[in-house]
Amino acid sequence: MMTKLLMIRERMRKIYGAYGTYIKPLLHFAVMLVSMIIINNNIGARGLLKNPAVVAVISLLGAFLSMKLITVLLALVIVAHMSAISIEIGAMVFLIMLIMYMLFFRFTPKDGIVLILVPLLFFIRIPYVVPIVVGMVCTPFSVISVSFGVLLFFILNYVGTNLDVITAAAASDGMGQMTKIATEIFKSQGLYLTMIAFALVVLVVYFVKRLSVDYSWIIAVISGGVLCIVVMLIGALSFDLKETISVSAIIVGGIISVLLALGIRFFIHSVDYSRTEYTQFEDDDFYYYVKAVPKIKVTTPEVKVKRINARKVKTNKK
Repeated sequence: MMTKLLMIRERMRKIYGAYGTYIKPLLHFAVMLVSMIIINNNIGARGLLKNPAVVAVISLLGAFLSMKLITVLLALVIVAHMSAISIEIGAMVFLIMLIMYMLFFRFTPKDGIVLILVPLLFFIRIPYVVPIVVGMVCTPFSVISVSFGVLLFFILNYVGTNLDVITAAAASDGMGQMTKIATEIFKSQGLYLTMIAFALVVLVVYFVKRLSVDYSWIIAVISGGVLCIVVMLIGALSFDLKETISVSAIIVGGIISVLLALGIRFFIHSVDYSRTEYTQFEDDDFYYYVKAVPKIKVTTPEVKVKRINARKVKTNKK
């Protein structure tokens, strides 16, 4: 079974290496399309942006952009929807986005995909996989992009949940609704609980995976998942957030996220601890103790096609 999985991984790498020029735009298109659908379903206040032709054109445009620019484009889409509700609300969201991106591009410019995935995975109920995977493949500074992703989700979720009320009230008191939205979002205990839990998971996974112990990556993934579930459960029960944060969703989502993260780990970090080697050497200033763990590699069998020519039978003519 393991050998088959490793062969699948090698085939996928070869396919991406050979056709990455075409696969990457398709992935960007898919990310943009799914993001547009989720945004339109939750805060579809501007009818033009809900038009299937417009969604297709914007998604096609995203296929040729980097993840950094896709993030900017999606932010403009969100601002356009918010401004349809009220100019004041649109201006508030634009200001929040501007501050967010100034800090985001300053410290974690390559984490555009993280900022997109956090709200997307929240909407499909498995958000906890993001901080675990980020801890595996990114740096501690990625806590910033994960936190901004959480904030973005809370903005979208609040406006989407109360869209009709906000739209009706904003017609007569746009400034008052802007203040109310900002107050409700930033006083939410669930927002800060989720930010803290995700930040802790990123840091724990990052530092545990770097330990010089066998199976450190697997330990890191499981530790991060358990920590996330425990912190979210304690916070939800302590601050009485059971109405806004489902206990069952935390447990089920956490378990699924750990399983997904373990699958991702298999594709990015597969090593054979049974063949671990130790060595030491020295120079004029230091002694060096080195632990070398070989990667698991398999060679995919090449398919050879053997051509068989049909035998021609000569018949004697009488």
